[in-house]
Amino acid sequence: MNEHDLADAMESALAEAHRAAARAKRVSADLADLRGTGRSLRGEVTAEVDYRGLLQDVTFTHAALRLDTDGLRSAILQTVGAAQADLQEQAAELRGSLRSDPRPISEQTETFDVAERIMRGE
Repeated sequence: MNEHDLADAMESALAEAHRAAARAKRVSADLADLRGTGRSLRGEVTAEVDYRGLLQDVTFTHAALRLDTDGLRSAILQTVGAAQADLQEQAAELRGSLRSDPRPISEQTETFDVAERIMRGE
């Protein structure tokens, strides 16, 4: 690899690093905006969780008033769990968009390794 090829490779690697950083910043903002929703099996309870998976809202239909305490408890827990699962699914899709280079990291840094050897005179 001559100096010109190395300079081109370094420029390309740095440009990709900048694009990856911009993607990570966008994904981070998108993750913070995520909301997961869940609904009980018979629809008596609906729940919403924020990006951390913490309960933000819960609503009940009139049918929920007819449930006994154990039934209501079960419906709420199931619904919050479904909302958290929905959130995790959305987050996984966003995180997946960060994977741009499937090569092992050792191959991704090869250009920088060559540049370092040249600077040391090897």
